[in-house]
Amino acid sequence: MQVYNRISFNEFIGNSKENLDIISKLAVEDLVSQRGNYGETNASAIKKELETGGAAPNMDNFKEFTFDDSIITIYYSKYQVGPGVLGIVKTVFQKNYLLDQKIKSEYLK
Repeated sequence: MQVYNRISFNEFIGNSKENLDIISKLAVEDLVSQRGNYGETNASAIKKELETGGAAPNMDNFKEFTFDDSIITIYYSKYQVGPGVLGIVKTVFQKNYLLDQKIKSEYLK
């Protein structure tokens, strides 16, 4: 049986403010799109809300995540990034996409 170690998001991104800022920006873009799919139409207001709230570049906003050889999934608690009706929301990023965005992490090698 494979044993996995628990790591923090800070460890995952190499304790890098630059990486955190990039992840936050990517998350905001994805979350604005997701909320648009639920019928919300004011993208600029949603973006501002996310940039200063639940997807702002703050380690606490990204503390619930999983990853494997190809993807990282970040989970947001109910109300963190949208109305409660959305429930627990997640963003999924392909490893190669994060590398293309210049995220540097020993876990993305």
